[in-house]
Amino acid sequence: MQALRKHVPRPWRNMSGEKLVQLENGGVIAFEEYGNPGGVPVVFCHGWPSSRIMAQLTSDAAHDLDIRIISPDRPGISGSTLEPNRKLVDWPQVVQQLVDHLEIGEFRMLAISGGAPYAYATAREIGGRVRSIAIVSGAPPIVDLSDREGLLPLYRWML
Repeated sequence: MQALRKHVPRPWRNMSGEKLVQLENGGVIAFEEYGNPGGVPVVFCHGWPSSRIMAQLTSDAAHDLDIRIISPDRPGISGSTLEPNRKLVDWPQVVQQLVDHLEIGEFRMLAISGGAPYAYATAREIGGRVRSIAIVSGAPPIVDLSDREGLLPLYRWML
């Protein structure tokens, strides 16, 4: 019988801890990086409800595959400034400012669940820089919050 090994975190699990980027509109976006610092850059769009920390799930595989995961929080989540009047179409400019700050030209995107609309919007608006996107269990944007009856009870509670 093989003994169970205690999981020991790899040193690359989290390359940075929380970092903050000042945006042109005065707000702040929090982000973390995972995987290989010199790897192919991939911007991660976390699901809803979630945060940038969701990307920890990709860290070991990203390192092994030579991928650098850049995982920003959306406005109002964790260390990111709340922007109550923001729209989905505002997100691509946030991503553009983040990758500019990190001196990244072209990048790929990975989106989970509620992050899918953000990846699609980014690819549409700054597609010249987005080489490809991968969507896992993509969810549509919630655009009309006046009719909450069609939402899952947990989502109604959170809204």
